[in-house]
Amino acid sequence: MNFAQEQLLALNQEFETVLSEMLRFIRPLSADGGFKEKWISLDGERRVDHPYHDEEQLRIVRDHGRRLDTFNAHAINGRENRISYVFGWGFTYTVVGRSGASPSQKTIRKVQDIIDEVIEANKWNKRLQEFGHRQDRDGDGFVWKFDVDGIMRLRFIEAEDIAEPTTSKVEDYQKFGIETDPNDNQTVRKYYHRREEKWIPANQIQHRKRNADSSLPRGVPTFFPVYPNLDRADKIQRCASSLAEIQAAIAMIRKLVNSTKQTAQRLLADTQQQSTGSVDNGGMPVQQFQPGTILNTNGSVEYEFPSMSVDPSRFIAVVDSEIRTAAARLVMPEFMLASNANTANYASTMVAEGPAVKMFQRIQQNEIDYERELMQDALDIAVNKGRLSALDVEQIELQIEGPEVAVRDIDKMATVCSTLLREKILSRQTASGWFSLDYEQEQANIEDDEERRGDLPGFNDGNPPELPGDDDGDVEDDGDEMPEDEEGENDETES
Repeated sequence: MNFAQEQLLALNQEFETVLSEMLRFIRPLSADGGFKEKWISLDGERRVDHPYHDEEQLRIVRDHGRRLDTFNAHAINGRENRISYVFGWGFTYTVVGRSGASPSQKTIRKVQDIIDEVIEANKWNKRLQEFGHRQDRDGDGFVWKFDVDGIMRLRFIEAEDIAEPTTSKVEDYQKFGIETDPNDNQTVRKYYHRREEKWIPANQIQHRKRNADSSLPRGVPTFFPVYPNLDRADKIQRCASSLAEIQAAIAMIRKLVNSTKQTAQRLLADTQQQSTGSVDNGGMPVQQFQPGTILNTNGSVEYEFPSMSVDPSRFIAVVDSEIRTAAARLVMPEFMLASNANTANYASTMVAEGPAVKMFQRIQQNEIDYERELMQDALDIAVNKGRLSALDVEQIELQIEGPEVAVRDIDKMATVCSTLLREKILSRQTASGWFSLDYEQEQANIEDDEERRGDLPGFNDGNPPELPGDDDGDVEDDGDEMPEDEEGENDETES
């Protein structure tokens, strides 16, 4: 048997091993012939295909996310950067006429006022950032929708408050506080609010989840897969800092040679105030040293300092490696977790085709879809209260724009925008959104500016005022006239 045949035989054996492992699991059929979502091991073992299987496991997973979110500096840095790039200062909501419809400007303005009213009443641009924070931290974000005098009011629900009831039996389609259609686990009917002790219709709650399949009832915290990495990075960095602190604290070791006992005791008594004593570190007495500590010893006592031969900076590479792993999970540049600008070039990282930009845009588009659904509910509430008609809502379309993620060349973008406007491919409303401007507000500012200019002398015709001068337009000389010579001509200086 030659080498190639041996390799082929080895590959076949490896394939058979993998195939036999795969066949240990089956995907069971439901009663109606459809596939269930869980995979079951033939030998009775439980396959872990997602991080939680009951509410206690879900609580543990969520607690890990919250611990990182509260105490780990790198996780907090990554979280804040995700919020800044995905949500920024908020989304822009613009009402335009639907394609094929011809709503009046009055109708567009009326619907726009409803949207603006909802955003202002809920301080939504600020709470939208919190929504993103909750999704990353808990894996889930829940908001409760209320009708208050025809205006939709929104209030967050804590993730742990949506849970299975403890006072009644829970069916298979009511797990984790979410009741779905018995024949379709992706159609949600109700949510159980444990604090209120009642089921709430699904149309009153919006649930946004992260990092989970649509068939799973609850999401997973964003940093959960890299919890060990970020935890180790934090511990290693803390230990390296403590090591460097000890090395820098000891200034000198003073060894007493051929001294009497009385001399040594007197010297120790004189320097006793320098001692910092001992502290209990998990049951082990550890002596601490203040900066500049001088150790006294005699010839019969030897001190060893193994840490003195260790370079604390060597651990930084390990910390960077752990942070890089976490950044890989988030599809983000390493500097967005470590704030180390030396690890990457910002301009080359945040270009339009960069992986981080693509990831942020995906998350942003998902949030825009959620926002469009939420604002549609706000318009439905206005229709039910008679503030809008159903025809008004049918004739309009809501355009939602998030902050720009990629680094932009403003001059090039302005040139493209000008060309598209001239060719009537792009509307002025959309162009305003490109530059994160409120079209209606800017139009009001332009009208106000033109009105102010019209009140100034010379601006009534739209032209700048003329400077005072003679009939030829030359500016008159207000100073003294030049003296004339005998011929009556002014002296001229040749240059």
